[in-house]
Amino acid sequence: MIVIGALCSWIVSVRLRASWWVEGPGADYLGVRAIVFDFDGTVADTMGAFTDVAVSLLTAEFDLTRDGATRRYLATAGDDFATQLEVITAGHLRADEVAARFESEKETIVEGCRPFTDARPALAHLRRAGVPILLCSSTRAELIHRFCGRHGLSELATTIDGWRPDHLKVDQLAEWVVLMGVAPSDVLFVGDSLRDAAIAKEAGLRFVGLARPGHPDGFAGSGIAVVTSLAVLARQVVRARHQPVSVGDRRGRVARSTPSELLLATGPNEVADVVHPRKVRKAVVDTHRRD
Repeated sequence: MIVIGALCSWIVSVRLRASWWVEGPGADYLGVRAIVFDFDGTVADTMGAFTDVAVSLLTAEFDLTRDGATRRYLATAGDDFATQLEVITAGHLRADEVAARFESEKETIVEGCRPFTDARPALAHLRRAGVPILLCSSTRAELIHRFCGRHGLSELATTIDGWRPDHLKVDQLAEWVVLMGVAPSDVLFVGDSLRDAAIAKEAGLRFVGLARPGHPDGFAGSGIAVVTSLAVLARQVVRARHQPVSVGDRRGRVARSTPSELLLATGPNEVADVVHPRKVRKAVVDTHRRD
C-alpha cells in the first residue's frame, strides 16, 4: 500500500507540474508543428555589423543624428534595407542609391560573421525531435545559402530561404507553410525585432521574440513573450511535443503593427537573462519625424 500511495503521489505531482508548465512557460509552444527562424540577429551574429554600416550611411546621406539613425534602423529591422529606407526617409530621392550601397556591403559582412554559439545545437535538437525548420531572411538568398553551407547549418534546416525580388520575408513564410502542409497557427516564428513580430502576424504565424543578454532588446515595452537563447527555445518546443496535457488551439498574440508605428517605440535596451513577456510602456514620440 505504501508503494502504491507513493506511486499515486508521484503521478499527481508529475501531472500538476505538467499542468503548471502548460498554463505558464510552455503555453506559447503547445501544438507547434514547425518552426521558422529569422536569420540575421537570431541565427547569425550579423546585426551589429549591419547596424554600423546602416547608421554610417543614414547619418552621411540623410542628415540624421547617430542616435536617431540607430533607433530608426533597429525599429524597421526585419525588412530589406530598401523597404526600411522608404519608412526612414519618407521616399528620399537618393534612397535607392543608398540601399544599393548597403547591399553591396552585405556580402563582405556576411562572409566575416558566424552563427551564434547556441544556433547549431538548437537546430540539431529540433531536427532530432522531427520538427521542420525554415531559416528565412531579408538578406539575399544566395548569401544565406553560402553562409549555412560554410557553418554546417544546411543539413539541419528543412528549408533555407532569403530575399529576392518580389520574395519578401512574409512571402517566404506563406510559401513554406503551404509546402509543409501545416496550418499557419501551428507554426512558430522566432525573430529578434518588432518588425519580425508584425510579419509573423501578417502571415498568421505565432511569434516568440529572442532577446539575448548583452544585445539590444527590441521587445522592451511590447508585451511580447521572449526567450533569451535558442537553446531554451528548442527545449521548450521539444518538451511541448511530449506533454500529456491536452489543450485547445493557441494562436499568436502579437498585435498588428506597421514599420511607421514601430518608429514611435522606445529605443533599444539591454535585456537581463530572464524569460517573460515584455511589460507595455508608453511610447516616446519621434522628434525627428512626423508621420
